[in-house]
Amino acid sequence: MPRPPLDIGTYGKITRTQLDETTWQAETRYRDHDGTTRKVRARGTTGAKAEAALKKKLVDRNHQAGGDTLTLDSTIGDLCALWLQDVDASGRAQATKDYYRRIVDRTILPGLNEVRLREATTGRIDRFLRAIPKPSTARDARVALKQAFALAARYDAPPVQPCHRRIPATSKPEEAESAHPRRHSDAPAPHLAMAERAARRTQTRLRPRRVYRRHDRNRRPHRRSPRTEVGGHRL
Repeated sequence: MPRPPLDIGTYGKITRTQLDETTWQAETRYRDHDGTTRKVRARGTTGAKAEAALKKKLVDRNHQAGGDTLTLDSTIGDLCALWLQDVDASGRAQATKDYYRRIVDRTILPGLNEVRLREATTGRIDRFLRAIPKPSTARDARVALKQAFALAARYDAPPVQPCHRRIPATSKPEEAESAHPRRHSDAPAPHLAMAERAARRTQTRLRPRRVYRRHDRNRRPHRRSPRTEVGGHRL
């Protein structure tokens, strides 16, 4: 039975060979991103150093070939850092960018920084969001996490979207929010939307205004005088 091929961007078993008294060589089979499996070698003064040099060479080879930035072994901290770069490059208002960064730094990273993407299950993310005392902060954290995991899906990193559930209403403020379904959407918080509207209004004020001609209100329409009859004849 033929040996199954390696996954793209992965390598097989590493073997060490002592070439002379001061030189070791580490070798493995690596499957490039074109689907071809090639042998990759590296040398060092010891077997451990040769293997370490080989692994570093494989990592560099993966990045140069356009390898994925995120994997299942990446952490949520790595994901949030990559997502914030995407947010900074977007056309959102600066207030929205700053607020998302504060949500990540103050809320998400203290609780999920070292969690691997393969460990980011729906139940674990749901328990994290439920533990946030302020409902508005929990909602914004959920929006940030959902957008971050949507970005990770472009790298085929997460097996599922763990933030597809909405935060259930467990207190009076949340019950009040349940009467307004639009507040549970993935849109930013109301104060972020206000900041974006203010930025748009500022841009609108900077545009040149159109000149409109005013109508002459003093001009009266011509009226025909009423006709009268004298002796059966119209005048």
